[in-house]
Amino acid sequence: LYDAVPDDEMRDIFQAPEFMVKMVESGKLGNKTRQGYYKKTKDEKGKRVKLALDYNTNEYVTFSKPRFPELKEARKTPGGFAASLKFLFNSPGKVGDVVRAYLCRNFLYAANRIPEISDQVNAIDDAMKWGYNHKLGPFELWDTVGLEDTVAVFKTLKMKLPKTITTMLKAGHKSFYEKREDGLYVFDFASQKYVKIAVNPKIVLLPSLKAKGGIIAENEGAAMIDLGDGIACVEFNTKMNSIDADVVGMLNQACDLVEKDFKGLVVANHGANFSVGANLFEVFVTIQKGDWDILDAMIKGFQDCNMRLKYLDKPVVVAPAGMALGGGCEISMHGDYCLAAGETYMGLVEVGVGVIPAGGGTKELMIRATEGIPDGTIASGLNMQTYYQKIFETIGMAQVATSAVEAKEFGFIRKNCAISINRDHQIHDAKEIALGLSHFYKKPVSPTIPVMGDNFKGMLDSVLYNMRAGNFISDYDVHVASKLAGILSGGDCAEGTYVSEQLLLDLEREAFLSLCGESKTQDRIIYMLKNNKPLRN
Repeated sequence: LYDAVPDDEMRDIFQAPEFMVKMVESGKLGNKTRQGYYKKTKDEKGKRVKLALDYNTNEYVTFSKPRFPELKEARKTPGGFAASLKFLFNSPGKVGDVVRAYLCRNFLYAANRIPEISDQVNAIDDAMKWGYNHKLGPFELWDTVGLEDTVAVFKTLKMKLPKTITTMLKAGHKSFYEKREDGLYVFDFASQKYVKIAVNPKIVLLPSLKAKGGIIAENEGAAMIDLGDGIACVEFNTKMNSIDADVVGMLNQACDLVEKDFKGLVVANHGANFSVGANLFEVFVTIQKGDWDILDAMIKGFQDCNMRLKYLDKPVVVAPAGMALGGGCEISMHGDYCLAAGETYMGLVEVGVGVIPAGGGTKELMIRATEGIPDGTIASGLNMQTYYQKIFETIGMAQVATSAVEAKEFGFIRKNCAISINRDHQIHDAKEIALGLSHFYKKPVSPTIPVMGDNFKGMLDSVLYNMRAGNFISDYDVHVASKLAGILSGGDCAEGTYVSEQLLLDLEREAFLSLCGESKTQDRIIYMLKNNKPLRN
């Protein structure tokens, strides 16, 4: 690349620094050679340790994870991402130095690309967001930290601002973008004035709709918004879009209103993650208080909400993006159509905190695995072990699909559902699908699900015994997996029995409540809340 861009002012970045050359010479090539920037080894006691490369000496040393109080303070700064970034940009010390140097170098490079690659700053911003999945483009970031505020920083860093920027500032223009009553404007360097950005009808912005009075109903955790043309949208607003009583309440309220006044419902939001699942802290507090009836009602309420979405008289389209884990995945599975963004991470990961999916996720995977089996084949002796073993592995190993394509392979998304490549168009496309379905929609017929009964439990007991004997899982992993096996088997029944959705939901809820009463599950929940990673106990 260095030779390919002889006129680029930043071409030196493609020259490998001396320490990287030494790494290659000494065989530190990464995972292929089992050593690179990091190296995994064992200490004198045989315990696994991770070493880091000291690039000054080209030797591996022990290290501890660096902690910077500025990052913690930034997260606490009210005002969202923009306020946090500005806090870090203005912070003294190493953190601020890194943020300022990194951003200003990017700002400068982006400014120098006008008009080389584009005449408009918004085109460059869009390219970085769409092509590289950046949250904001370079000029949007520049506005966020404050264009005027960066002038002094550029001088400190001995970076020269391009003439286009200094001319802009001298003329009194202090930002690249301006919000006005009639829309969003962007600064045009050629005409030296702000020009209105043309509105793309395929880009639906929920905050704009809310600002224009589009809110139908709202509570602290969610809102119902009118998308127009008879389609409503439920947007989650909790932290990480976790599912709590407010979210479930809004979904139920939306179902009531849609059945009366709308053609269909979309469940979507602009968050980095569609939903990371249930509010784990709320669940843990309920467990600690011993309010088992309340916890039972919470789970039953979520199950009923998902079933309401599935059997609503009007079509429901769910549009997940980012992480859709646990309960977020279960909501996605209960819509008539799931229009997932290409980069969607989906999975039923509840075993990581010592419980099993209780919102209907297990039930839905069982339906999808068996619904294509021709009539009469099970009665003729079809062995369903392979159907259910895959589901057992998917849930029992907390497997997460790393794309919408992979989510289809796991069964989280149906094969006939499209994938949204451009997330800016996702809500619009979901609305169009809901509208299309509304013309001929008939709610689905509740299926019965064939199960293997005690035969499946017996088969899994032997599998779990071997895994425990090989020390692949712990005793408590066996206990949790046995609860999952009980659901997949359909309870105490004979092979070939057909069971209802409600029976499977009852089994899910019973297993979830039972595991919540176990001290080791509670230890896993505490550990996850404190460390954001699972505990093996």
